[in-house]
Amino acid sequence: MTKETPQLNYTQAMAELTALVKKWENDQPDLSNAAADLERAAFLVKYCRDYLRGVERGVEEVDV
Repeated sequence: MTKETPQLNYTQAMAELTALVKKWENDQPDLSNAAADLERAAFLVKYCRDYLRGVERGVEEVDV
């Protein structure tokens, strides 16, 4: 998985993040990929957070 994902959208990011969480909650995680999984999860969380902040700013502009 590359950090820079072309054409990533919020829905895709959330789906990938959910899959990573389920993998760690339900399966035997592959510890050799743990660092890469955690790095990817951190990237996806930041991507989603930034997206939602942008949406919030847009809503605030419309609301004013």
